[in-house]
Amino acid sequence: MKAYADSHVGLVREENQDVCRLFQVAGGILALVLDGVGGAAGGRIAAEIAGDKFAECFTPLCEENKEKKAALSSADMHRLFSHAVYAANNAVFERGIVEPALAGMATTLTAVSLTAGQVFTANVGDSRAYLLSDGQITRLTHDDSLVQAEIDCGKITEEEARASHVKNVITLAVGIAPYVDFHFASHTVARGDRLLVSTDGLTSYFSDNELLALAASEGEPKALVKRYIKEALHRGGADNVTAIVMQV
Repeated sequence: MKAYADSHVGLVREENQDVCRLFQVAGGILALVLDGVGGAAGGRIAAEIAGDKFAECFTPLCEENKEKKAALSSADMHRLFSHAVYAANNAVFERGIVEPALAGMATTLTAVSLTAGQVFTANVGDSRAYLLSDGQITRLTHDDSLVQAEIDCGKITEEEARASHVKNVITLAVGIAPYVDFHFASHTVARGDRLLVSTDGLTSYFSDNELLALAASEGEPKALVKRYIKEALHRGGADNVTAIVMQV
């Protein structure tokens, strides 16, 4: 497996509040993408705290469970993701309580665990994960946002959502409350499949099919990440832009 991660502050923002991390875990790869919420109130701090705490909790639990059995089931991974998401949420929430200047800070969180033959995802907020396989693109995560809620109930289309003036408004984030729910999914993968994990600073500029078309032009994860970021900046770069590409 190959993987590459990169992040760019963009062309408008003064601070990069995105965080991306890659870890070798139990014979596979763990990818984390977080997008801080709160501006001066500590969005970057929230993203860093959540990313560190998630990895700190998930990695030893994953290794421990892997030693006990040859493969981890979907139920196993849901349990591990639950521990890690809740630990990350508590760490951000409690920091905001003890430091009034950071009150209200929060972050999106999308975690992807890739092993041979299987990918598991957990997400809160609107940072996304995609599977690029056999000339098709599949979104693996579900946005917690106002426009996604309108899409779900049939009020607007995906294309209309991209032009919405509230497209960046999320309805759920890590660190806002003592408890947070999250989306979980599992999918099979095959040799040659690729995974894209990114913040809305990238995905807000492209339809799913455009992301797929760009992927067809680049083979290696590093080249594709660089291409995605370059194209997002070319289209405006109004937000921080972060992407991770993993290849089976």
